[in-house]
Amino acid sequence: ILVIATMVSAADLLMQTYFFELYQRIGLFIALIVTNCTILGRAELFARRNPVMASMADGFWMGLGFLWAITLLGGVREVIGRGTLFDGMAQLLGPSGDAWRIEVHQSPILIMMLAPGAFLALGCLIALKNCLDGYYESRKTDRLLEHPTPRESNPNH
Repeated sequence: ILVIATMVSAADLLMQTYFFELYQRIGLFIALIVTNCTILGRAELFARRNPVMASMADGFWMGLGFLWAITLLGGVREVIGRGTLFDGMAQLLGPSGDAWRIEVHQSPILIMMLAPGAFLALGCLIALKNCLDGYYESRKTDRLLEHPTPRESNPNH
């Protein structure tokens, strides 16, 4: 799968260099192939070491988690980069999709709509997750210190 991802990335760069008009039409979908390779590689690694039902459940929950993560990342980028949420829903839902548009603020930050903005937003979301994990871990440690198990409270055993 790593070989496939590498070859697709190389094809993407070559297409961008030599066939720019074609790249403008299908370039996004080529990048999605690399993303799918990442997901399939992780699924293959899990399925190799676990039973079928556990692998199916893992695939479902990983897919749901990935959907949630990219939706959150896209929403954060749209709110910061354009100042809106659900802009362009008419492309999916027809004319009734225009009613979904929410104006959040009037000061868009353009870099968030570009490729570096995706990395910035992803980095901030990962940092937030790490902070929350550290907070919950410290709360769990504090609770253990407040209420030790019987073995921990009597070191002579």
